Amino acid sequence: MQDFRMTNEYYDENPRLSLSCIVVAAVFFIVLSQILFERVPDALTLTFRPLIIFLLVVKALQSGSLRFAARNIALATAAYFALVLVLNDWNSDEFMNGGAAVLYVLMFWAVVGTGWSKAEVRFILFACFAASVVCAAIMFYYNPYNDLSVARDGTMIFNGAYINRNKNAYPFGMAALIGIAYLLKGGRHKLVFGAATLFVAYALMYSQCRGAFFCTVAGVLILLLSEIRAIYKKNPAKATLFAVLMILAFAAGYIAIKNSDFSRLVDSDSTSGRETGIRNAWNMFLGSDLFGKIFGSGFMYEQLHSDTVGAHLVYLTLLVSTGLIGMTLVVLIFASTFRRVRGDIPLALCSFAFVRTFFEGMDYYIYIPLILGTIIFNCFELNGRSCNELFAVKKR
Repeated sequence: MQDFRMTNEYYDENPRLSLSCIVVAAVFFIVLSQILFERVPDALTLTFRPLIIFLLVVKALQSGSLRFAARNIALATAAYFALVLVLNDWNSDEFMNGGAAVLYVLMFWAVVGTGWSKAEVRFILFACFAASVVCAAIMFYYNPYNDLSVARDGTMIFNGAYINRNKNAYPFGMAALIGIAYLLKGGRHKLVFGAATLFVAYALMYSQCRGAFFCTVAGVLILLLSEIRAIYKKNPAKATLFAVLMILAFAAGYIAIKNSDFSRLVDSDSTSGRETGIRNAWNMFLGSDLFGKIFGSGFMYEQLHSDTVGAHLVYLTLLVSTGLIGMTLVVLIFASTFRRVRGDIPLALCSFAFVRTFFEGMDYYIYIPLILGTIIFNCFELNGRSCNELFAVKKR
């Protein structure tokens, strides 16, 4: 594949959206909004990632693709995950889990390797934001917005079915992060975006998912610290005042949450049994033979040999399923991505994805923010622009 080069005219002026962009945005919208949850068979949703991969490979063959370390490592990771799948016992569950792991990595490889225009990047980003707002609206349609015991007791209903409190919390956190970035960087209709951001932020708090909450806080910290740094270059005294106010605001927020019905968000007394899952997974890894330690024991090994909650820690889960090689490859994807991306918005989204690896498995809610952060940086880096222009309104 040839290297992709984006002209300034394509970057700035081209309002047209490619079919690939529309499909990626549509898939991300469906996934984050959960509008098809309990409405369509799983077989239909399984076609999403192969469709994205196929369309973007075709586009790459026509116009070229971007080349950088994280993308090369992702391709190697997909190939290795496929090898792990082949080396272990075949059954339907193993095939589905292993195949999903392969397709997630290939989706990352395909989307971040595409040269998106500024209009396309914004379209995909706003599709994710809108999807999360829709998801919050559906959640509050089925659950009383003022009864916090619903999420706390695990009785939350979504599209007529009971769901785990974590199911939709990550889209809410991601949307809150995008909304705050939009409000900080400027753009039209700030009142609308502000109201929508408050809505998804409340949905995040309502869900009482600690993982999503900490992911969001990490991203917001990056955005705020970047703002303080920019202010410091012009007015050190003002920046110092802002920093002090930020510290006081976070401290007051912690105290307020700790002493409210949202206390689960900062309460470390209960880990929902995850410490047991982590201990069991670590013992599985230590108890495996040399081959298992290096190449893994299979994607279903942890679930088949444990009657407790899973480890919910990406790196330990990968140690068990794909061995030291698989875990190292995923670590390298994150390391090379952070080495590449610059700018507070891309770093905030990538940090959201990274923090989630300590709470849940590798799925859309890790790959989507990682993809968003990377394609935002790629779009602006190709043209020597600042990512702060992402939400800027062009003057006529």
